Amino acid sequence: MVMSFARPANFDVTTCGLADGSVVMRVTGEVDCCASIRLRTDLLAACHVAHAGSLRLDLGGVTFIDCAGLGALCDGATAAQVRGVPLHLESVSPSVAQIIELAGPVPELLMPGATWTSRRSA
Repeated sequence: MVMSFARPANFDVTTCGLADGSVVMRVTGEVDCCASIRLRTDLLAACHVAHAGSLRLDLGGVTFIDCAGLGALCDGATAAQVRGVPLHLESVSPSVAQIIELAGPVPELLMPGATWTSRRSA
């Protein structure tokens, strides 16, 4: 059986390395099961690049996230912790904050050194 995954139409990740060794990733659009594959891959790659700094994940442009997307975030948080890279979730959109809260305590996203800030809805 051959499995193929559609390219997410309303999803994007942009990554920028900073002079201090940190990496900023801006995620926009819908993080569903198809998009979570790319998000996971990009997060793991960013953890390797951010060895000297932190990983700042800007989720302000995320309009939807499902359990696969949450799993990708947790995998990225675990990889960051293993490599000793502080993870900062920034501008967490209301939809992402709601899913995190509904999922209950997510140890990977609450690890020591991890932070997250919410963006208030209008």
